[in-house]
Amino acid sequence: MLLVLNKNNIDINKISILDKINNNILSNGYFHRIIYNSTNFFLNGIYFYFSLNNFKIENYFNKYKCTFNIKDNTEIISVLKNLEKSIMDNEIFKNQKGVYRIAEQLEQGYLKLYTNNDIKLISYKDNVNFLLKLSGIW
Repeated sequence: MLLVLNKNNIDINKISILDKINNNILSNGYFHRIIYNSTNFFLNGIYFYFSLNNFKIENYFNKYKCTFNIKDNTEIISVLKNLEKSIMDNEIFKNQKGVYRIAEQLEQGYLKLYTNNDIKLISYKDNVNFLLKLSGIW
C-alpha cells in the first residue's frame, strides 16, 4: 500500500528533516532524509500526488523530460514551489544558501522524470496524474 499526499492534505508542520549522513550518490556530499509524521501514520519521505495538463514527454539522455505549458499549470506549479521552499526553510539549513532545483525546473516549464518503466513519448492535452517522491535533500 502506498499513502500519498496532495495539495489539500499536506501539513508542512508534519515534515521532519533528519540529521545529515554521507551521501552515497554524490561524493563529498551529505544527505538529509525527509520524513512525514502524522498521528495516524509515518512516511519515509513525502509522496505527493498531482496532475498536469497540456504537456509532452520526450527522451532526455537516459531519462525522460516532461515539458508543459506553464500557463495551464500555474496552480500546481505554485503548490510544488511552496512545498520545496517550506522544506528548505527548515532550521537545519539556516546557515546555508538553498538551491531550489524543483522550482528551477518548474519555472522553465519542465520536470525530469525517473522511472524503471517505458513511457509513451506522446503529447497529452488532458490531466494526467503524477507521483513526486521527495526522499531527502542533498
